[in-house]
Amino acid sequence: MEYEGASVARAALLAGYANPANFATAFRRQYGLSPRQVRPGL
Repeated sequence: MEYEGASVARAALLAGYANPANFATAFRRQYGLSPRQVRPGL
């Protein structure tokens, strides 16, 4: 994730998703990991 320190919700909005859950699902399908698994500090 490019924006260090950004929350998953903020990253979702920046990526054009209105719903963070939809972003997390798309992210998981693309990368095989959830955004929180990639950035455990979120």
